[in-house]
Amino acid sequence: MGTMEPTLLTFAPILKPKVWGGRRLTHWGKRLPHAIPIGESWELADLPLAVEDGRSVIDSGIAAGTTLRRLIEQDQTAVLGRCQPSGDGGFPLLVKLLDARENLSVQVHPDAAYAAAHPESHLKTESWVVLEADPGAVIYKGVKEGVTPQQFADAIGDETIVDLLIDVQHQRCALARLSPPLSSPPIHLHPLPSSSLSLLSLILLPPPAPPPSGRQLNCQIAPTVKGQEFSFDLVNTWSR
Repeated sequence: MGTMEPTLLTFAPILKPKVWGGRRLTHWGKRLPHAIPIGESWELADLPLAVEDGRSVIDSGIAAGTTLRRLIEQDQTAVLGRCQPSGDGGFPLLVKLLDARENLSVQVHPDAAYAAAHPESHLKTESWVVLEADPGAVIYKGVKEGVTPQQFADAIGDETIVDLLIDVQHQRCALARLSPPLSSPPIHLHPLPSSSLSLLSLILLPPPAPPPSGRQLNCQIAPTVKGQEFSFDLVNTWSR
């Protein structure tokens, strides 16, 4: 197979209905189905076939209709450069837009043993960039010290589980990171164990108050390639 010519690839967003979702993704250029709460728009995805509708498809140009996975199979170096693919040979980064109109479900990230036994699960290095947020908006990350398994189970039953979680306030353009049990440094894509990937989520919490003095806070995500690492840095700038 010949080397791919350099070209700009755009992908069709993969919309995911969620009970906690809303309609604000329309403000970010998404065409949403009528009367269905959409919680996620997968901008770049290349997950195993066990994940329903989990692979991005090119939506324009001569390669329109081709999946990202197919491009990697045709010319891995052209697509990934020196970066390593995921454990099943796919693109190692999942990028989402989230509209968190309500609290999301509580997720427990698997360790290596569980991920190996369950192909639909992954080791994940997760990072969130907050694009919009009301004052006081929080991300729940971790369980408070001293909480027992029985207390946690009881809280699920009486719907008080958020009282047991660690809440971290985040404003617009904040960056939050979470590493898996066996991980490389946060958000860096090294050759990780099989079935692993990294996730970058761009979160829309309720709209923020107007910026002071008529200035606008701009979020920019700067990609960096160094050796076999593929990382993102968040750059904040003010403009009038």
